[in-house]
Amino acid sequence: NGILNRPDGNIFDELNVISSLVKKTESHVSRLKEVDERLHSLIIELEDIRREMEQISDSTSYDPDRLSIVEDRLSLIYKLEQKHRVNSIQELIDIRNRLELEFEQISNIDEQIEESNKKRTLLRESLTGLANELSAARKTAANEFGKKVLANMHRLGMDKTVFEISVDSSGETGTDGKDVIEFLFSANTGVKVKPIAKVASGGELSRLMLSIKAALAERTELASIIFDEIDTGISGDVADKMGSIFLEMGKNTQVIAITHLPQIAAKGARQLKVYKEEKNGVTETRIKPLDPEERMQEIARLLSGEGVSHEALENAKVLLGAS
Repeated sequence: NGILNRPDGNIFDELNVISSLVKKTESHVSRLKEVDERLHSLIIELEDIRREMEQISDSTSYDPDRLSIVEDRLSLIYKLEQKHRVNSIQELIDIRNRLELEFEQISNIDEQIEESNKKRTLLRESLTGLANELSAARKTAANEFGKKVLANMHRLGMDKTVFEISVDSSGETGTDGKDVIEFLFSANTGVKVKPIAKVASGGELSRLMLSIKAALAERTELASIIFDEIDTGISGDVADKMGSIFLEMGKNTQVIAITHLPQIAAKGARQLKVYKEEKNGVTETRIKPLDPEERMQEIARLLSGEGVSHEALENAKVLLGAS
């Protein structure tokens, strides 16, 4: 529109000059009359265009600063698309929404930390309460259990034995509570109790383990319990008492005892013999249920060795009869 209205010469002035020249010469050249008509039409058309452009210009605001802002914005959008490797403004909006949500969460982190600390304090108080209850229950149970174990040990000829269960509740609270539990033992009067592993001999340990398991069997429902040569280091009257304990345990639990002592073997309801046999150059371990006669022979063998004597057979009959 500015070109059409230039004060220093515009297209209308030039067309009017041309039209004037054509009018002067059209009387001499007939074809110029048609040209003059076309020029006149052109001037009218351009005038109409000028007016319409003026209307458009009047209704359109042009702000160079706004244009610069829009161009900068478009440049920024393009850079962001390149940075986040997306292809649309909607994808950028989705990323912005996600980042705003994350920022909001981070902005509230102090409140979240405070709330978490409150929950942790409540949970720790609850945990401490439960740990204290568990400690009290353990100390009561340890006292009762220790007495039962000690009674069993006395039955096995360990009259001077001292057995204690230490429940130390000064530790850090964990998944199993805060107690450190130790079984303490002394075989002789006046000797300070110490952890079992440090002071018990083989024979003492065998009798101690049986006493512990016998006490546990009273409170624990076990389908079966196996003693693998727990009679190591004992014999005679102690072995007979150990067999009696096995017999009592067998009233509520299936007891399987692997033993070389006739006093214990004779207490069982059934007896199985484990032996090795060589066949075709290969040694195989076999197990055989014994009938009453075979059982008597085996008990006698345990009493006297391979050469079964008449006295051993009589003694075996006594042991089996007593059982």
